[in-house]
Amino acid sequence: MRIKVITFTISMLAFSISVFCQNQSQQPTTAQEPKKPMEKMDNFVVDLGYEMLMFENKPAGLDFKPWNNGMSFYLLYDRPIMSSNFAIAIGGGISSQSYYSNSQIRRVGNEETEDYSTFQKLPDSVDYRNNKVALTYLDIPLELRYRSNEDKRGHRWKFTIGFKAGLQFDVHDKLVIDNSRKDKYKTYIFPDLYEFRYGAYFRAGYGKVGLNAYYGLSPLFNEGHGPEATQLSFGVTITPF
Repeated sequence: MRIKVITFTISMLAFSISVFCQNQSQQPTTAQEPKKPMEKMDNFVVDLGYEMLMFENKPAGLDFKPWNNGMSFYLLYDRPIMSSNFAIAIGGGISSQSYYSNSQIRRVGNEETEDYSTFQKLPDSVDYRNNKVALTYLDIPLELRYRSNEDKRGHRWKFTIGFKAGLQFDVHDKLVIDNSRKDKYKTYIFPDLYEFRYGAYFRAGYGKVGLNAYYGLSPLFNEGHGPEATQLSFGVTITPF
């Protein structure tokens, strides 16, 4: 499944770039001037996403709410490749994902080991407003970028394929009880979660706005210490400068 997703993403990027390269080559030129290197751009990237977890075997009773969300902020060094429309970018940043559900990650053990965690459904007797688990990572992204020449409006079409790896900076859950005091309970210790994450992503946009998709290639839990789950997100990208 992961190989198919990556292959599809790369194919779509290659097809999109070839179409735009063909359009650019068909535009008439008035003077044979040496082509100048592409200017550096998109040094600050904001990704806003809708977050999902994909399970091989979904834990019993787990039900996610429809407002799972995430955001990422990256500073990147953009390096144009000579005088082409391609560039390479590398940088760093922080990302956070919040998953709202009716369950909490708890160590419950199984037949093979006591060090096993899963999403455990909250008792029906617990009346709550919100319940979420939030994961924060320090990421290092590496990107291959393509952008078209400027059109009459001064904007460009942009396509990016990238890979990022991150270290878990913070993880906690928060349960808000539905009472007059709105009592809050937080947990910060999750020993069976995988401390690293890595995955591939794709962006397509026009001007300073675009769409993005991320597919995680790393597990959510340490191998054998939790259900097999993969992070997936879709969203909007903003590149103010």
